[in-house]
Amino acid sequence: MAQRIDIAYRVIEGVNDTFDVDYDGAGALTCTVSPGLYMSSKALASAVQTAIDDQWSASASFEVGAISDGTISIDSTSASFDLTWDAVSLRNWLGFSGNLSGSSVYTGSLQPGVLIESLPWVDDAHGWLWSLKGINQQHKVHISKVSRRDLWSVRIFETIGNIAQVRSVMGHLLRGTPATWYRSATLTAWSYSNWHGKLEVCIDPRRTSYDEAFENPNNLQHTFSFDVHMVAI
Repeated sequence: MAQRIDIAYRVIEGVNDTFDVDYDGAGALTCTVSPGLYMSSKALASAVQTAIDDQWSASASFEVGAISDGTISIDSTSASFDLTWDAVSLRNWLGFSGNLSGSSVYTGSLQPGVLIESLPWVDDAHGWLWSLKGINQQHKVHISKVSRRDLWSVRIFETIGNIAQVRSVMGHLLRGTPATWYRSATLTAWSYSNWHGKLEVCIDPRRTSYDEAFENPNNLQHTFSFDVHMVAI
C-alpha cells in the first residue's frame, strides 16, 4: 500500500501555462494549460494532456499520466514528437529535466511529490507514522462536528537516495504551498470513519518546524526521517 504527499501546482496565465509540441515533423504548435491550482500531479498531467489534445487530437492520441513507479509519461501512442518547455516550473513539476525530442514516448526522471511505497508495519526501512488531534470538538446528534480543526503530526522514513526529492517537496510545503496527502492507493476522500483516502493539507502556520534526522549516522546508506506538522484544509 503506497502513500504520498503531492504538492499543489499553480499554473499562471502568461507565466508557466504554455509549451510547444511538434508532432511527426508537422511543425510546432503552442499548447496552453488552463490556469488554476492543481491539487495533485495527476490533475496537472490531465491538464497537460488536454492542452496537447486541443492542438493535436486530429493527428494523434496522446496520453499523459503516471506509470507504475509514479513517474509521469507523455506518450503519443504512434509517431515521434518533440516537446519544448516554455517554463522550467512546469517541466520540473512533471519530473522532467530538459526538452524532449526524437521519440514517441518520454518518461520523467523524478516522481512528482514524495512517494512512500510501504507502511512502517510492512517494512521497517521506510514508511509513515501519523496521528490526529481534534481541536474544539463538539459532538451532537448524528455525530455532527462543529468547529473542528484537524492537526496532523507526520513522521516519514525514506531511503537516503530520495533525500533531494523529499527536501524539494518539503521546501514548497514550508513556503505555504498546499498539498494532497494520499494515505492509501485509493483516490477517495478521507473520512472520520476511514483512515485511508486522500486529504488536502498545508503546513500548520502555528507550528512550522521541520526536523530531519538520520536513523543511523554511521551509515548514511540507510534511512533518514523527518517530522512535519500539517493542518487539514
